[in-house]
Amino acid sequence: AYTIAQSKVSADSTTGLSAVIAGGIVKSEIDKGDVLNSSISYNYYYDTRRKGLDSNSGVFLRFGQEIGGFGGDNAFIKSNFEITGVTNVMAEEVKLISTLEAGTLSFNKGSSRVSDRYQLGSNMMRGFDANGIGPRETGTMTYLGNLYAFDDALGGQNYAVARFEAQFPLGIPNEYGLTGGIFYDVGSLWGLDDITTATGTVESDKFKLRQTIGFSLFWTTVIGPLRFNFMDVLQSETFDKTESFELTIATRF
Repeated sequence: AYTIAQSKVSADSTTGLSAVIAGGIVKSEIDKGDVLNSSISYNYYYDTRRKGLDSNSGVFLRFGQEIGGFGGDNAFIKSNFEITGVTNVMAEEVKLISTLEAGTLSFNKGSSRVSDRYQLGSNMMRGFDANGIGPRETGTMTYLGNLYAFDDALGGQNYAVARFEAQFPLGIPNEYGLTGGIFYDVGSLWGLDDITTATGTVESDKFKLRQTIGFSLFWTTVIGPLRFNFMDVLQSETFDKTESFELTIATRF
């Protein structure tokens, strides 16, 4: 697929101020104004989870790349992949799921912005808020005589996450629609191509592991399958934004 798009990083209007309260990295990205990206992309998928020779096991594979530099302002390569294995054990009562995914972004012309870099949501790395992991710029600035603190989630140019999960019955009658699960996530989000514009402290631009364990409760309801995650973060950085509970729509293979 071919894509041509013009975009810009905008100031955070939620501050209610005429100037953005942010660190030097985000400000420099705002100052770039409109940036034109012209790119081609492709994705490859392979999935045997439902139609494979072994009805108890399956594999999902995804690989994709976006290549920019066909007349736009930037030249870059953005690559990512995911591989997931699923198998049923113990008389098909227990489902085991393991996933490894990673991505990398590199620029040959221009530099990345927060809108270009990867973000890890809770669907990819559980136990952390949205934008709660990865490179950040923190500090203070003075505006109109007042001192303000900023804490900018910058995203990262690289990520790698491994997720392991087991789903199993709880011994409760089926009509209640309740099953359980346990999981373990480990991964990291890191990498910035330019921190020279920073006016505060840049945190976590290097590779640093995070780890989370948790228990899940699946509930089949009339509005859809719900998933309750109860999480304990085993390894984090002091500036990360963590969470111990989340409610989502369950994903089942």
